[in-house]
Amino acid sequence: MTLNDSHGRPTWAEINLKALSNNIGVVRGKVGEERKILAVVKADAYGHGLVPVSKALLSENIQMFGVAQLDEGIELRQAGIQIPILLMTGFLESQLKDIFHYRLTPVVHHFDLLSPLQRFGKKAQKPFRFHLKIDTGMGRLGMTLSELKRVAQMLKASPEIFLEGIMTHFAESEGEGGGFLKEQTHRFLESVNLVLKSDYPHLICHAANSAAIVNSPSSYFQMVRPGIMLYGYLPPPLKGLNHGLMPVMSLKTKIIHLKKVPPRTPIGYGRTWKTKRESLIATLPIGYADGYPRLLSNRGSVLMRGKKYPIVGRICMDLLMVDVTGMERPEIGETVVLIGEEEGKKITADEIGMWAETISYEILCGVNRRIPRVYLS
Repeated sequence: MTLNDSHGRPTWAEINLKALSNNIGVVRGKVGEERKILAVVKADAYGHGLVPVSKALLSENIQMFGVAQLDEGIELRQAGIQIPILLMTGFLESQLKDIFHYRLTPVVHHFDLLSPLQRFGKKAQKPFRFHLKIDTGMGRLGMTLSELKRVAQMLKASPEIFLEGIMTHFAESEGEGGGFLKEQTHRFLESVNLVLKSDYPHLICHAANSAAIVNSPSSYFQMVRPGIMLYGYLPPPLKGLNHGLMPVMSLKTKIIHLKKVPPRTPIGYGRTWKTKRESLIATLPIGYADGYPRLLSNRGSVLMRGKKYPIVGRICMDLLMVDVTGMERPEIGETVVLIGEEEGKKITADEIGMWAETISYEILCGVNRRIPRVYLS
């Protein structure tokens, strides 16, 4: 396979757009066709490529995209994407000009942000659309229930701003039993009822992330916000239940060096691993500068010919070493799978996350733009 050769390096990530389409189908199968879907594509679409993934999702009849940073929203607009884009982590007053110019929808998470929004809407002579964020127990961003009466009063007196949606963020939507999720849902409904008294009958209410889509139909409301499940994974402790999801990313590289070494030969920085026998060591052109965690040193594995081989020695900035002793005639240029499936065996981002003492989210987001993406349709 030579798809990656034109990118100038023998390490690449394959993005399976058919799997992405499958995962959207899983979401729709759970929430129903009548609900809107906001596809969360922040963090470079969880490492999968912001613009190509978003364009692929457009063909799946997505109603809205969710980003975290202003530059992500601008990048989508400059790529020709026209559907609504929600700037989910708020904004600074200095960013309002660009937010308005690029037709992004900001999330207001603090009462004091309403006044600059109002001033800008008045200056532009056009109502500034926004979504309101309620803190129902996450303790991160969002207004408290006690602030909402002031919000409702300001909305009535301010035609310069238009409340399009109201949202919250669950802190424990993946937990068993869902006790706190139910409590947050109840608080959110209280908040919605307060705002609805301001006569916003077409308000878009949204709360359900990936785990809540699986766990809590009562939290679906008018729109859901799938993130990690779009890319084929679920948060722990749901990760063992894939619900028909398919991982979208595979990470691959090629052997660039093979060396036979005698027993008791140290490998890598700090000599943290030594051979116990005559061994064959393969060097791969990927390292922690590419987002492959250094914590996998002496504990991770890779796939070759349907079998796992251990990473040995410390992972370097640009390289790592694998003990391929016992493999029959490995070759320079042979493909190695770091995330993905080969001959019925697989290594998932969940498994790497376990080795690296983290979660699949961090593994996927960590595969940085230094690694070229190949999109498979």
